[in-house]
Amino acid sequence: MNRLCEIVSANLLDVRPCVETENGVRVWTTCVYPGFDSVYVYVVKSDDGYIVHDASEALYRMEFDARNEAAASRAIQIECARYGLKFENERISCEVKTAEWIGSAVIAVANTAPAVVRISQDFEPEKPERNVLDEIYPQLASKVAKGSLLKNFECRGASGRRYKFDLAVNRRDCLTLISFVDRNVESVNSNYVAFADVPEEGTKKIAAHRGDMAKKDIMLFQRVATVARPPGVVKLVTGEAG
Repeated sequence: MNRLCEIVSANLLDVRPCVETENGVRVWTTCVYPGFDSVYVYVVKSDDGYIVHDASEALYRMEFDARNEAAASRAIQIECARYGLKFENERISCEVKTAEWIGSAVIAVANTAPAVVRISQDFEPEKPERNVLDEIYPQLASKVAKGSLLKNFECRGASGRRYKFDLAVNRRDCLTLISFVDRNVESVNSNYVAFADVPEEGTKKIAAHRGDMAKKDIMLFQRVATVARPPGVVKLVTGEAG
């Protein structure tokens, strides 16, 4: 255990194991997010003391629920101000001067993070949800060969696991797999695994989204598929220019 980890553990109000990560020393807490996932906080050394933060977990959970980001940020700032915390660089944080205050900072951040997620659940979505597949399907149906456009297409990955893709265009020379990726973490994770496991040869893979996909998720999916909004999906499948 490194020196910082020893300091953190020694100054928590009760004994909790900590783990070194790229975000700092990670500390498990007894607090939970909606859905009962444990809240973890992170401690890093600063020039003037120690910073305890949530590694942006609260904001990311709010974004995955497709909430209004401006309202989400406002809610976080209100709650942070209530408890003397900061909201900077997309994370909730608390800076303390001495190690003796680490335990109190951990409690403050760990309680605030799930609180703002719960508050965000009362927000209205930023805009009405559009059924992306209903938008794409009729356009493709009118442009590809009859019988080649399939819904809920099942495909075996390199691992042997079978995955269902929302749409597929099955041609002699190429199989195009299309799935809609929503902003929630389950959709991101499951679709990424499916696209990554399907072999590249003879297959075109398209991750469709409605235009609100997080930049970090776009960069993630670009490793295994082409990312596009509905008009781009149609052009990719049909080869239309523009």
